[in-house]
Parts: sequence; C-alpha cells; structure tokens
Amino acid sequence: MKYQYRLYLFVFLLFTAFTQPGCSKKAETEKAKVEEVIVEKGVDHPSTEYVSLIQKNTDLIKTVNTNVTSTPSAGIEETDITCISAGNVPMAIFLLKVDLSDPNISMEACMPNDKNAYGFQTVRSMITAKNASYTNREVIAATNGDYFNELGVPLGMVYRNGVLTRNHQDKYYFLSILKDNTCVIGDNKNYISYVTRIKEGLGARYLLVKDAELTTAGLDENVEPRTAVGVINSKKLVFLIVDGRRTGYSAGITLADEAKILKAIGVRDAVNLDGGGSSTFIVKNSVGGYETRNRPSGDVERAVANSWMIMRKK
Repeated sequence: MKYQYRLYLFVFLLFTAFTQPGCSKKAETEKAKVEEVIVEKGVDHPSTEYVSLIQKNTDLIKTVNTNVTSTPSAGIEETDITCISAGNVPMAIFLLKVDLSDPNISMEACMPNDKNAYGFQTVRSMITAKNASYTNREVIAATNGDYFNELGVPLGMVYRNGVLTRNHQDKYYFLSILKDNTCVIGDNKNYISYVTRIKEGLGARYLLVKDAELTTAGLDENVEPRTAVGVINSKKLVFLIVDGRRTGYSAGITLADEAKILKAIGVRDAVNLDGGGSSTFIVKNSVGGYETRNRPSGDVERAVANSWMIMRKK
C-alpha cells in the first residue's frame, strides 16, 4: 500500500511539474530557439570563396577561366566567373550579394516609369526612372524580375513601398523585403503571415532551394539563360545570373544546376526569376555610368514587366 501511495505521488508530482506555466513557457522558449536555428540555416560565405565553393560542392565546373570579385558599393559585392562546365561548354556566371544590414542599402521593386501600372520597359530605362524619383538615394545595381504575360502583367505579386499592386497568386512564390528591411522567400503557406509586413515584393515562378535543400525534382531540364535569387539569412541575399544561348561564350544552365550553385554558396531558400532573353544584370560603375554586366541573349536588353533595384543612400 505504501509503495502504491509513493508511486501515485510520484506520478502526480511529475504531471504537475510538466503542466506548470513556467514549464510551458520554458518549452515555448526552447521551441522558439529551434525555430530560430531553422530560420537562419544559410551560411554567409565571403564572395571571394564562391567559385571554390561551387567547385567543392558541385560537379558543374571543369575549368575556371576568370574569377573576379568587386565591391560596387559598401554593402554590395559582385562576383563574375567565366568557366568551362563539366559538359565542356563555356559558362558565364554573375553573383551579386546584397547586405541589408548596411543602413544605407535597400531593395525596391520597380515597374515601368517607376509607376504602379503594368507595361514593358528595359531594366536600364527603369533605372533612369527610379533615379529620377528620388534625390536622396540612387540605384547601384539592378536585375530583371518576375515572369509576365503578353500585356506586361506579372504572373506573381507586386508590392511597392507597401502598396499592393497585384496580389500573390496561388501555387506561386515570392521574394519580399519586409518593413524592417529583412528579406524572405515565401509561398502560399506563409504569405498570410507576411502580408501586413511586406514593403517590397515580386513573384517568382519556381522554388529552387528550401531550408538549404534542393527542390528541383520534376522541373524542366532546358539549358537557358537564367536569373535567380537566394536568401542566405534575414539580412543577406544573392542574385545569380547565368548567360546563355551564346555559342562560344555561355551556353546557359538548367534550373537544377542553377539551384546547385545557390545551395553550394550557402543560401537557405532560393527561387527562379524570369530568364531567357529577359535576364539582365546592370551595375553602376566607378565613373557613374551603368554597365550591363551580362550579355542578354537577344543582343539587346528586353523590355520586361518589373525589376529589382538595389539602392544606396546618397
């Protein structure tokens, strides 16, 4: 009887301990810590190590011809790589790392003439319009954005300065800059949790990397010019542009191999933006002009529906 009493008492005390508010709060704290670790799963490697990371973590590069990392502005690093791929074809790779922890750096979605109206315009002309809209900041770099239809309507969401121009679309992805100047890649599942905090946002068609794991099974295997973006952590992200359709210069890349590059350099999540003739990468040079770093496959810059602008305070 005494043994049974002690057993009952032990069970009661054990139950009480695990149902106390303090214990519950502790469990919540531990859960939050785990979730935080998951959220910050990317690894922020120096840009100068990108080519060696790609060689180490993938089988995509056979020979590196050139590898140059530069700093167009504090908070922005550019890495340009030309190489021979494992398939014995040339490939030109451009990587642009953006550090949103720099208080002078911001990212903005842009539409033609920097207005909230659908249409077509080259990324270069959008830069001109964006710079004309402000006196306190300027564009340092820009890339093309989301896919679009024949009327210039983007396939995904558009948020500009907190104003919703086009809502998030079902079974689509997005890159957003939140009001606290952090960056997120999301989908249908977490759009609601971000919607009131989005400042800038554009859609993206394919998910390439999720929680540092590849997600490209079942995607097309076409070799094309590509533009993609990957989030390393809440304050750092990397744009990837790979030229293509240019014999003797750069053949292009598949979605799967594009994802491998982004995973190799440490991104946590990544999505594919519009590519093909739309792929455009422009950077402000040291003398104040704007250079198209890549070689658009159509020989001239294609007019697109929107773009991403990396801005710096003057």
